[in-house]
Amino acid sequence: RRLWYTSDSDSTTLIPRGDEMLILNRSNTVARVNALGETTLSRLDVTVLHARAASPDGKRIALGLRGSIRVWTDKTQDHPFDEPPGEAEFVTRLLVRPDGTIYGVTSAYRVVHIDPTGKVRTVPVF
Repeated sequence: RRLWYTSDSDSTTLIPRGDEMLILNRSNTVARVNALGETTLSRLDVTVLHARAASPDGKRIALGLRGSIRVWTDKTQDHPFDEPPGEAEFVTRLLVRPDGTIYGVTSAYRVVHIDPTGKVRTVPVF
């Protein structure tokens, strides 16, 4: 039975969270599917989710945006970083470790590191 359709099928991220499943895609459609198969659709207040990742337990979700990483837990926190002069920088890949550390890779060849306290560091990759 088809529960979900998206034109962005190559960018869909499935995030199990207890008895529910969150489904996120690049075009910023969020589906919340509960244990009964009931689906609720919504959107976040961003245009495009360039990257998506979650901790293994699904409680900490990282969203890659232009110039920041949004962390979605029981509350939402943005973690901006300085973009290089004259260049738009997007977070293109993310990893959330079990301890809450987040790593992101950007379109400007940098790695973004956010420690569990929320401190942001960027490091160029050459």
